[in-house]
Amino acid sequence: MDLLKGYNDYNESDIEREDESKEISSNKNDDTEYIENKEKNDKDQNNYDLINIRPINAFNCAPDINTYDLEIKCYKEKFQNIEKKIMFDNPEFHNILNRPQQGPSINEQYNFLKNAYKNHYNGSIETTFVNKNIFDYQYNQFNVTGIAENPALKNYYKNNYANYLVAKNINERKNMHEDLNFKKHKKKRSKNNDDNILDKYKGPWEEKETNKKEQNEEKEDLLNDNKKAKTDNDDNNDKKINRYILTKLEACAYEEAIKNNIIKEKNTLYNDKIISTLHLNEELNDDDNMGFYNKSWFQLPAEYKERDFMIEENFPPKKEIHTYKGHKMGVQKIRFFPKYGNYLLSASLDNTLKLWSVYKSKSCIRTYKGHFKGVKDVLFDNDGSSFLSCSYDNNVIYWDTEYGKIKGIYNQKKTPYCLCLNPDDTNTFLVGGANNKICHIDFRTGNIELEYNEHLQAINTITLCENNKKLISTSDDKKIFIWEYGLPVVVKYISDASMFSITSVSVHPSNNFFLCQSMNNVITVYEATGKFRLFSKKTFKGHHNIGYSINVSCSNDGKYVISGDSNGGLFIWNWKKMVNFKNIKAHKNVCIDCVWHPFKTSMLATASWDGTIKLWE
Repeated sequence: MDLLKGYNDYNESDIEREDESKEISSNKNDDTEYIENKEKNDKDQNNYDLINIRPINAFNCAPDINTYDLEIKCYKEKFQNIEKKIMFDNPEFHNILNRPQQGPSINEQYNFLKNAYKNHYNGSIETTFVNKNIFDYQYNQFNVTGIAENPALKNYYKNNYANYLVAKNINERKNMHEDLNFKKHKKKRSKNNDDNILDKYKGPWEEKETNKKEQNEEKEDLLNDNKKAKTDNDDNNDKKINRYILTKLEACAYEEAIKNNIIKEKNTLYNDKIISTLHLNEELNDDDNMGFYNKSWFQLPAEYKERDFMIEENFPPKKEIHTYKGHKMGVQKIRFFPKYGNYLLSASLDNTLKLWSVYKSKSCIRTYKGHFKGVKDVLFDNDGSSFLSCSYDNNVIYWDTEYGKIKGIYNQKKTPYCLCLNPDDTNTFLVGGANNKICHIDFRTGNIELEYNEHLQAINTITLCENNKKLISTSDDKKIFIWEYGLPVVVKYISDASMFSITSVSVHPSNNFFLCQSMNNVITVYEATGKFRLFSKKTFKGHHNIGYSINVSCSNDGKYVISGDSNGGLFIWNWKKMVNFKNIKAHKNVCIDCVWHPFKTSMLATASWDGTIKLWE
């Protein structure tokens, strides 16, 4: 058994050795195959790398640079910058003028250098279109007389005929003297008494005699002829001037002015000049009773009683009632007749004032023609029997309302802009204007009693407050001064860097506030008593008044504030809420003034630079 086991052990170990040798041989074969495959792959990779090898780029020591920005900078330096105010270099004169002007071209073929050659030492040449015949005539006239017409002054000469005549006379005088200087007098040949002597005969080369006496006589004749012609022309020119220009009225006090008035039918004459005209036919037809009893048109009709003129609650207007047309130019101011409001007085830039009827016929009753330039302001007295007007002709005229008489003429050195009357002092009035002063003038003598002189620029408004004991004055110097009436002492200075010039002032019916129309499209409110403080929270906005002296006003009960607009609108605000209550397109041009009726609850009038006055209710 042991032998059999040994035999079996031998066989198993041999088998195991054989298996191990087989495994070793198989592993060797696998390694050789792997090595061979690896060598093949390395050869293929080396061949592929040799095929894809590229040459190295050459190194450039001076590469190209992008010079686009530099070209633009150099291109801009060729052109002249017109807006440039500082020069950091000192270029030559020709280098500046010969540069083309920078800007877009008109077309593709436009050459910028064309403008450069138009510049020269005396200026720049510009293309214009002139009639050849007119240019030649003016060129020859300038060479001979030294004077040529200015085309910019043609419209000026048309509107100002007197200036045209003055310029024409100056031109004619120069022409006269130059004709005398340049006129060549023909000299006579010297007389040769002996015709037989041929040696003395010189033909056309003979000397000409010079007789000074004959030359002087000829010059005197020419001068006399020119003088006669000049006097004739002056007489004709004076006649023409009198047709177009009204001479300025001289200053005159109260007593002397009344003596110079003469009434002829419907016209009122002052120093043989018509200053007022009555248009009453239509009014008489509407009111027969007035003609039957021969009452004056100025008296209030019997149907209007004192109880009808009580102030009630006011309401904004809804529609236009009537349009007054009669002024040839813009209307500057309008004023209702005091207390009753049965008439409306208007001041216009056509040198006239007109009184209109409000209740019945709504026609023009009387025209006042004392000024020869536009009227700036107008103001009734307490009872309406007379009124004041100031104009750009530097005159302040005191009128009689009923008969159109002139009660006084008060000449100012500079243009008056505003007027003021104190109900407690009926013998004096206040004027403010371009002389930066407020003058206190006496009606009777025409003398200046006081001067309120603190403002630095023209006076715009004068207003009374605190029961007519104090004055409020505004000016273009953006200040508000409070004065004691009758004393040229400033009680209160109101000035601030944020303020604008105030063109209109109106006292509230409660007499506790006053409204200021400021030039920044805002209506501000101040106290009219005490410390005259500003109510910064109480302002009225929405309208446009920059550049125009538009009036501001209040309703009789103080509930509404009204003002015009530069576009022709009428603005109505609520006093308490400061809300724009209503806007009305009243006129086509600037609505320069608006006034509420003295006792009618919803009637007001507006005036405009389109020459019309409108009633609203």
